Amino acid sequence: MKRHNPYSIEDVAKKHNISYEEAVFRVEELKSRTTITLENLIRKHGEKEGRKRFDQFRQKSAHT
Repeated sequence: MKRHNPYSIEDVAKKHNISYEEAVFRVEELKSRTTITLENLIRKHGEKEGRKRFDQFRQKSAHT
């Protein structure tokens, strides 16, 4: 049995028995909440720690 992929529109629609359009909305919402951004890290970790983690992420990402 295939594992559910929360980023797959088809999997989300089938699992939750919702329309394709609703599944698109849910997947986009998930992506916006989990993307590494300064705002998301501040929301999750607070102002000081969020900025610190974002700077670390940017330094690591600059080398790839």
